[in-house]
Amino acid sequence: MKVLVDTNIVLDVALGRSGLVKESGDVLRWCENHPREGGLAWHSLATIWYLLSRADSKAAARRFMDGLLQFMSTTGGDTSDAMWALGSGITDFEDALVVSSALNLKAACIVTRNGSDFRKSPIRVFSPGQFLDEVSSTKR
Repeated sequence: MKVLVDTNIVLDVALGRSGLVKESGDVLRWCENHPREGGLAWHSLATIWYLLSRADSKAAARRFMDGLLQFMSTTGGDTSDAMWALGSGITDFEDALVVSSALNLKAACIVTRNGSDFRKSPIRVFSPGQFLDEVSSTKR
């Protein structure tokens, strides 16, 4: 099952966000155990790099990104994807780009902590806990 992981999930782990690391870490572990099934929007990489290199160092950011890209896919977009995002009705453009990236990835869902921001997404949206419940129930 392909899944687009929103930037905030990765940042929870990368920045050690108190109270959020466990579930977000479990999502990334699922992705690591299912190589290339988890994906990131191309533009998320820049945000992750910027915030992690400021919080720690460029060397730490490079190590984290290198580890992440060993098992995560990335998906970009083109002008038509950006135009789709603009016309999608999703209020926040960055969130609309995430949905556009999920469509490019042919993801079954998006995992985010900001589900209410994705109400108009044509793709299912799960919190980390909901996603983990979903994938554990499909194993049975």
